[in-house]
Amino acid sequence: MAYDNMVAPRTQGLNQRGQKAKKLGDKAFADQAVFLPLWQAQAEIFYPERADFTMTYSAADERYEGIYTIEPQLLRRDMANNLGAMIRPRGRDWFRAAARPDRIMEDDDAKRWCEQTSKTMRNIVYSPAARFTKALGASDHDYVTFGHAVIAHPYNANQTGILFQCLHPRDCAYTRNAEGVVDTMYQKMKLSLRQMASMFGLERLPKEWRDRFTDHPEEKHTLMRCVLPVDESEYGPDERRIKSARFSALYVACDTREEATLGEGFFLSFPFTVREWMHVSGEDYARSPCTSVALADSRTLNVTQEALLSGIEMRVDPPKYYMAGAIEGPMELRAGGMTAIDDEYDLSKGDPIKSMEIGEPRYAMEFKRDLQETLGRAFFQNLLKLPEGEMTAYEVSERIEMYSREAAPIFEPMEAENADLMNSVFERAMAKGAFGRVMEDGMIEGLPESLQGADITFEFETPLSDALKKMKVAQFDQVAQRVQALIATQDTRAIAAIDNVDFDAALRDAFEGMAPADWLKRTEDRDAQRQADAEAAAQAEAEAQAMELGKTAANANPENLRQVAQVMGEQA
Repeated sequence: MAYDNMVAPRTQGLNQRGQKAKKLGDKAFADQAVFLPLWQAQAEIFYPERADFTMTYSAADERYEGIYTIEPQLLRRDMANNLGAMIRPRGRDWFRAAARPDRIMEDDDAKRWCEQTSKTMRNIVYSPAARFTKALGASDHDYVTFGHAVIAHPYNANQTGILFQCLHPRDCAYTRNAEGVVDTMYQKMKLSLRQMASMFGLERLPKEWRDRFTDHPEEKHTLMRCVLPVDESEYGPDERRIKSARFSALYVACDTREEATLGEGFFLSFPFTVREWMHVSGEDYARSPCTSVALADSRTLNVTQEALLSGIEMRVDPPKYYMAGAIEGPMELRAGGMTAIDDEYDLSKGDPIKSMEIGEPRYAMEFKRDLQETLGRAFFQNLLKLPEGEMTAYEVSERIEMYSREAAPIFEPMEAENADLMNSVFERAMAKGAFGRVMEDGMIEGLPESLQGADITFEFETPLSDALKKMKVAQFDQVAQRVQALIATQDTRAIAAIDNVDFDAALRDAFEGMAPADWLKRTEDRDAQRQADAEAAAQAEAEAQAMELGKTAANANPENLRQVAQVMGEQA
């Protein structure tokens, strides 16, 4: 269990804060409970492994009863995996630190500091002990299925790094501040008595738990972790706490008759990120634009698949009927079976046993294909790839612009969530000195002067940002084609107008969409190189002129040279 900065409790004040927080948590879970049937219904058809919101399963129970098609599950799986690969591509620097306002990034020292900070952040989140990839990958599936996912990212137990965890939506209830930002989290945690004793001390556990500890140390019980903004008025003058902490975490026993608050911890920043996709006015919990619209058709597809299987079975093994009085004894309708027919039966009347031609799977198969196509659109399968094929620069530009408009609802919320997550991790890593010693005034030692007082945030690479960069490439190609057309006119006025285009700015913007940033020279290095080239060219031209004059002088008539020198002397 990961937690921050636990302090020795003062029992009376701690219990009062704990019980007050638990009452608020009970109210939050009561408000959350109205969503559980919806999440259960979505999970049963799209994510059966998570279908334990209103039902209880054992660890090894099969959760696929009543499912006749895997199509909804495949759509959820592919959508979640694709999103993860697109917004967090491994092997690419998909996020980078940047300073605001933008003009600060023109300073070389600021650029270098931000580049180093980006490398440090990548080392933090991709440390194997951080479990970042596992937690974010699991959250992608919650995000696609339910429209929201909860990620915890406190320090680990040793305070040596960040630990990422994807929490079950069933176990989390949260509330928002006046700006609509989630700043209070109530989490139900199942822990063993041994785990709780190691975290808080055996003496802090309720008496009935202590009595069971010796014989049943692995027995699990429920705690509620209440993380909420620090209220200064709730702490007495003799109570220890971390003055710089902005959030407190109270650990309260749930399934016991005794009111017990086991401990309290403090966070410098909110240790949760709630990923939210589509909001509905008046609801605190986001919805999924995929499963919300696909739920009805997915149920219909499941029923259709059941009917299709029944129809195929009818065709493969149709029901039989026989002529009255034609059969003697039981019918053995199996391979190699023998059925006795009355010897007086008139075979001219037809076979004594016939199959009933009922069921037509073809109609169900056609309907199934239509449903699958509709479900694919519900899961944005038509938007997950940029347009391909041979196209003119104008067509490419128009197609990418259309893609950007249509894909914005998918990726824009994710960019904001990525920013919230990384900003929180940055604050927590900074407090531990990951980017330099934090001085008493809160400033990082060695921070460039241009960054002092600036807002450090994070930018992200997503398919949407990639599309916008590719659109700049297409626009540059259009400009280049137009310039070539002007040159082809051989009209001097048209050619002279070309200098209205800032080719340096246009080319740099275009290259940012098609090449790594370190392939481009810095503007100051480019200008210095151009200056050096111009000076070298001028020097070469001067030397060439001097050589030409020398040759002319060597071939000149001496008398003419004397007369020229005399004239120049008189003029002087």
